[in-house]
Amino acid sequence: MKCIRAIATGLAVIGLALVLFAAGVFPVAAAEEKASVETEPAPPKTYFVQVGNFIVPVIRGNQVTRHMALAVSLEVTGNEKKAEIEKVMPRVKDAILRELHKHMSRRRDPDGIKEIIKLKEKLLRISNSLLGDGMVDSILIENTLERKIL
Repeated sequence: MKCIRAIATGLAVIGLALVLFAAGVFPVAAAEEKASVETEPAPPKTYFVQVGNFIVPVIRGNQVTRHMALAVSLEVTGNEKKAEIEKVMPRVKDAILRELHKHMSRRRDPDGIKEIIKLKEKLLRISNSLLGDGMVDSILIENTLERKIL
């Protein structure tokens, strides 16, 4: 009988220890868990800063042959970069609009995807030269619409 009581008591103690351990009562386990959580830094959040919608004429042979509409956003990492870009947004819009006009006047292949890739590279280079190296991670062209002039 004493043997059964000793086993029951031992099981009760082990069960209580497991419950307390799972609840985080033991300070050693809780400290280790907090330390593992604190050592893993959270990745910086990605933001898309909308620059605006642009309508740009496409010029061929000193004549406007089409209009191109684009929605442009900048991809940045971290709230600080987003806030810094928003402070100087008029300058960013101006630089992007100037580059769009230059690019559309020199466009060779009106239907080519390579032209959009080149445009994104140019806009990224312009944005980072204006804002500082590494401020903008990439350019997002959300919409494009091209309309021929009859």
